[in-house]
Amino acid sequence: MYDIATWLKRKAIQQALKRNSPRRISYSESNVRNINCYTVFLRSEEVNGLDLIVEELTPTEINGFQFQVDSYEEQRSFKADELKNCDLKIIHYLRHLQTTYDSAFDFWRGELTFLPQRFLVKQAIFQWLHNKTTRFRHDRVNILKQLVDLHLSTEKPDGLFAGNNDEQSAIGLFEALYGSEVFAHPKFELEYRRFNLILESFCENGEISRTNGRYRLEGKAISTIAEFEEAERRHQNGVSQNRRLVWLTLVIAAAASAQVLIPFFSDFAFLGSQ
Repeated sequence: MYDIATWLKRKAIQQALKRNSPRRISYSESNVRNINCYTVFLRSEEVNGLDLIVEELTPTEINGFQFQVDSYEEQRSFKADELKNCDLKIIHYLRHLQTTYDSAFDFWRGELTFLPQRFLVKQAIFQWLHNKTTRFRHDRVNILKQLVDLHLSTEKPDGLFAGNNDEQSAIGLFEALYGSEVFAHPKFELEYRRFNLILESFCENGEISRTNGRYRLEGKAISTIAEFEEAERRHQNGVSQNRRLVWLTLVIAAAASAQVLIPFFSDFAFLGSQ
């Protein structure tokens, strides 16, 4: 007779095998939405080094493929009574998500509370909000300032461009700017191509260098930003001066008009008094 733990383990295997996964799962764009299957693993040192992908569970026997060297290829069977001595792991493949359960209790808790489904719903909500709120930057100086700010604020010892000789891939920089949700954004391909062109312009001007497809922030980035901010400051000062000149011109024009109109109204008032 099975104890409660073994009974839960058996029921978990039976439930998972109802949607047993194929040996290879296709994650093609046309198929990913249809993925909903399970892979069941049993491991035990007590059962002759058992490391099995379960394919079939009967009242008396468990059948599957034993791990050998680097793959699960060798067919193997053992008595179902040995289930109590086995460690259970179940992987649930749901669309692009993989949820791993390390015990029968974890499996039933996840299944009965719809753990992977809830995660996908939450992920879909976050993705929708990201798509609605993300504003892609097209101004090269603003993007350069953002990269410098990220480099200075990151917790890595060497900043955003840490590792691999302080270099980063284009896709890594794009993710750093917009977050991992950007890969599912409907405009991802268009904006990523545009971002690569902006990186090319940085390379041509010396703000960023490129080696074997990886990018490194150079000191010229700071001077470019400083020159841009100085030009902006001069522009703003010019705008302010122009505004002051306009107001001064209006005041002078008003004063000149008053000088012309005051004698006229004075004569008009004198004639009226006669």
